[in-house]
Amino acid sequence: MLWTGAGASEEQPKAPAAPQALPKPETYEVKKTADMKYFEGEGADPERHSLDLYIPQGVKDFPVVVWVHGGGWRAGSKEQGGSFIESFAANGIGVASVGYRLAPNVQHPQQIQDVALAFAWVHGHIGEYGGDAKRLFVGGISAGGHLSALLALDGKYLKPHGLDPAKNIAGALPVSGVYQLDGRTPFLSGLVEDAFGKDEKVQREASPVNQVHAGAPPFYILYAERDPGVLRDQGKDLSVKLKTVDDDVRCDEVPGVGHLTILKGLKDPENEYTQRLVEFVKSRRIDVNGKK
Repeated sequence: MLWTGAGASEEQPKAPAAPQALPKPETYEVKKTADMKYFEGEGADPERHSLDLYIPQGVKDFPVVVWVHGGGWRAGSKEQGGSFIESFAANGIGVASVGYRLAPNVQHPQQIQDVALAFAWVHGHIGEYGGDAKRLFVGGISAGGHLSALLALDGKYLKPHGLDPAKNIAGALPVSGVYQLDGRTPFLSGLVEDAFGKDEKVQREASPVNQVHAGAPPFYILYAERDPGVLRDQGKDLSVKLKTVDDDVRCDEVPGVGHLTILKGLKDPENEYTQRLVEFVKSRRIDVNGKK
């Protein structure tokens, strides 16, 4: 997902480690509504400025995750990871899987602005579908992990919509993301330059690890055992830096999977790490004073 088209490959996955025995979760039927337009103004992309909404049936005031797909900022679609998303929604959590415009047709900050638009749409409309805007999360895989973390940490992208990450994002769930953009990292260099250009100042400002501050939303960071080493290190580094300013931070390595297979393991509603994500989401919300 991260380096689609970049010529990377992955060894055949080993069987994931047996998950810890947990109580069998209650699950719900899920209704999917596809291709909902979150932006239809001037310059709207008829395909990319849309989202798919997954709603657990029979649940009121459910939490919602705005989910951002991967693909190295230049590939992928909101349909990616559908089995994981449906499984996650079956745990009683709504999911809005969002599309966004791709590099090199657009460059930063247009992609994160698209994600902010989608988040603002969900915030304004999710109550119509039974969701709770005080329990709104953001997450994503790979490049989507980067975009979701950046949205949660840098408030300037939600500000034009009258929103603030500290008051409107109940938590962030980045998976196998890139948190330190560095065009000098060999397998990332071409992808970063396509999406962010060659200006190192722009790259630094678009790096979530450089936007960490006190009062940020809670984070649960996941990465795969067989992710490229730089991604494992960046996940750990972001976790450590977040913990210097806030104690509501979790970080786990998912065993037995790689960058391209981590969501396949998480699609099982009874998977240990899926249940950890579910517990994280269900146990956090923003109160009337805007605090988590």
